[in-house]
Amino acid sequence: MSLYIQGIGWISPAARGITHLTAALQTEPLKGNFPCLTLEIRYEPRLRRSGRISQLALAAVLDALADAGKEWTAKEADRTALIFLSTHGSLCHTIRFFETVATHGASSGSPIFFPETVYNAPSSHIAAHLGIDGMVTSLVGDSSAVGAAFCTAEEWMEAGICDQCIVVAAEEIAPLLQKAYHSLRLGPRRFGGSPFSEAAAAVFLSPNPKGSAIHPHPGTVIRKNSHLVPTLCSLFKEATGDKIPKLILTSALGTQFKMAEHAAINELWPGVTSLFPKSQLGESFTASGLGNVVIGESLMRIQGIAPILISLLGVNGQASAVLLTSPSTPVACNFKTS
Repeated sequence: MSLYIQGIGWISPAARGITHLTAALQTEPLKGNFPCLTLEIRYEPRLRRSGRISQLALAAVLDALADAGKEWTAKEADRTALIFLSTHGSLCHTIRFFETVATHGASSGSPIFFPETVYNAPSSHIAAHLGIDGMVTSLVGDSSAVGAAFCTAEEWMEAGICDQCIVVAAEEIAPLLQKAYHSLRLGPRRFGGSPFSEAAAAVFLSPNPKGSAIHPHPGTVIRKNSHLVPTLCSLFKEATGDKIPKLILTSALGTQFKMAEHAAINELWPGVTSLFPKSQLGESFTASGLGNVVIGESLMRIQGIAPILISLLGVNGQASAVLLTSPSTPVACNFKTS
């Protein structure tokens, strides 16, 4: 089954919406830290106390549904599944909860904060707000998990579990996170990357041939050794089939795999233009990965560029990829998704 993008949403300190997103890609890379994004939450009361990651995710989802031109009804909700992605989950509430327990004892743990510490909290809030009571799940991973999320959505629709699916990724940032990555020598600037940034991206999918067709690769394991570049070459060739991409969106800008990704791309398609959206938008892990899909769809709409390859390299040995093509373009796949 082929899946097509019906609507997209993006929200971050650097940009919100397609127009601002594409404009942000033309700016100079930020040398300092990203400011905190101001959100006006006017939804149901439960979201006023929810984690910031839930608020970011819901904002991106609502933007994607608006972009799709959907008038949301109970009938639409019955036909829809939801997949939420995150690398770190609700950091701020988790840190606050355990700091309170560590300082004041176990009995001081807040029943308001605790539910927000689990990875499923954002997907639960979104499903409740939209009235989705069907298939809802959360995937924990890095940018490479985006490919798995699209493969999951495809399998669900093929099995008749749902008729359409919302894939959303969100990340919130805390000083402790940046300190931890620096201690692990995985800091955003160590490998020529960008500062961390909170963000959320959403893609609304269905079999209706409206926007770009999505061709996800389920992913592979990569290791930093002599086989790294050949492994990435195989991944990219399997993801593109018999197509030559007109544009490549890369994701390894702030990781140890940056040079290998660049070498694999140059070996396969030396003349193809590559974009590094993290330079302008920052490092947002799963949101950056799904955000590259949003960027690809935006560029295809505005500039008619197709096909577009999206490289989805994680920070510690996983990789996947997604190919975006025009709705009428078939792609020969060289891999199995199950």
